[in-house]
Amino acid sequence: MLKHIVLTAAIVCAVPVMSAQTAGTQSNTTTRTITGMVVDKNGNPLSGAEVRATGGAETVYTEADGSYSIEVPITLKSLTASYTGLRDTKLRTTAHNQMIFTLKEHRRTHGFINLVGGASKVLGGTIPVDGMIPQAGIMGGAYRKWGGYAKIMIGGFGGPRFDTGYGYSESFMSYGTFPLFTGGVIKRLSNNVNLLVGAGAGANYNLYQSGSSSTLYNSAGTPIEHPTDNYNYDSIDPESDWAIAVEAAVMFHYKKLNILAGVTYVAPCFDKYNESYSSRYDYTDGTGNYSINNWWTVDNDNKGNLNIFVSIGLHI
Repeated sequence: MLKHIVLTAAIVCAVPVMSAQTAGTQSNTTTRTITGMVVDKNGNPLSGAEVRATGGAETVYTEADGSYSIEVPITLKSLTASYTGLRDTKLRTTAHNQMIFTLKEHRRTHGFINLVGGASKVLGGTIPVDGMIPQAGIMGGAYRKWGGYAKIMIGGFGGPRFDTGYGYSESFMSYGTFPLFTGGVIKRLSNNVNLLVGAGAGANYNLYQSGSSSTLYNSAGTPIEHPTDNYNYDSIDPESDWAIAVEAAVMFHYKKLNILAGVTYVAPCFDKYNESYSSRYDYTDGTGNYSINNWWTVDNDNKGNLNIFVSIGLHI
């Protein structure tokens, strides 16, 4: 009987001790410590970066070597690291208690708007065009890693003038000129350098030659000298017509300044023509004389235009 009483008392005394041990074990398994580092995209440690439990209250900051140690609930699904000027990065927790965060730059959209100036050179042709044809315009675009741009330029003002053969000269603006529209893609090469490649259509600057002549003949078909009925006029006139264009440029930006330089090639124009015709006029004065009249127009048939342009403006 005494033995029963002693055993019962021992069990009763042991229960609180076992309960305390069980509670202590449960308390130790409700949290865990995660360690690791926060670095930039080049692997350099980030001092003072914030590491926090996603959706939780636990927050720590990295040491000078980029390391951290944080105690979090064992049920936590992810940690988030932050650093001024870089994108926040969230990682899912795993069974391993080590996590390394690599923070990258923000994916911001860059934009620009620029004034453009340049000059075109007419390539080849039966009649060479000396000098450059000034052009001016505006362009703009936006990009991240890739993007797009658009540009419009108008030219023909100033530049070379041509003797029409009628006592006065003309420039490419004398008959008006088409604008040059181009657009294309932007490829970001580095933080400050971009490549632009585009295409479009616009003015191909060219010359055309035209003329007329008249020769007086007698009834036997022999030419007759005559001060007014015999003539031969030639003229050279500037023109511009639609043509396909391709271009490439390199763009640099520093803070708010945007600078660009490139070239555009404008192919020979679509509208090429070579026309000529003649007619005979018989005099009715009884002499049997007649005149042969000729008219003709011929394109200069150039090899296209090469436009060199520079641009400066605001980086947004």
